[in-house]
Amino acid sequence: MRTFQAAVLVRELPVHDNVAVGFSSRLTHLGGRGPLWPVLPHARRESRELRERSLDALRFVGAERWAGARVASVPHGVEQLTQLAAATVAGPSAVILDEPLAGLSPKEVEHMAEVLAELKAAGVSVILIEHQPRFVFALCDEVTVLDAGEVVASGPAAEVRANERVREVYLGQ
Repeated sequence: MRTFQAAVLVRELPVHDNVAVGFSSRLTHLGGRGPLWPVLPHARRESRELRERSLDALRFVGAERWAGARVASVPHGVEQLTQLAAATVAGPSAVILDEPLAGLSPKEVEHMAEVLAELKAAGVSVILIEHQPRFVFALCDEVTVLDAGEVVASGPAAEVRANERVREVYLGQ
């Protein structure tokens, strides 16, 4: 699963429905039964389960209080958390995050770091595209640094952080 730098969400729907979209990869035969789904006997049970899983994912990222709010009315940081909840609701083995810190306040960045550390501790591979070196080096085991599209260094975070060219390009030293 993946997230985008600019949140790709349905702004007219509630946050929990946007998260539920992330679970669609686990629903079998969705296309064929989609139009009939509301009248199928197991629809209520599946709908309840989908809502519970969505709320669990929102709890995990710390955005459960926004579950019923329309995405159009939530702060930017909640949009980013909604994307992350949608990417993790189906229990992926890996997530790709494209600049998840874009536009976040320092407090929101700290919260995102905690959530991603928990995700990593749960065994999910986190592939991160980010421009904040302190965040990246604190979270990632392996790091690849690019400058103008060229690889500057790649390897264990501690080694890459100590690389002279990396320090010069990204850490301003």
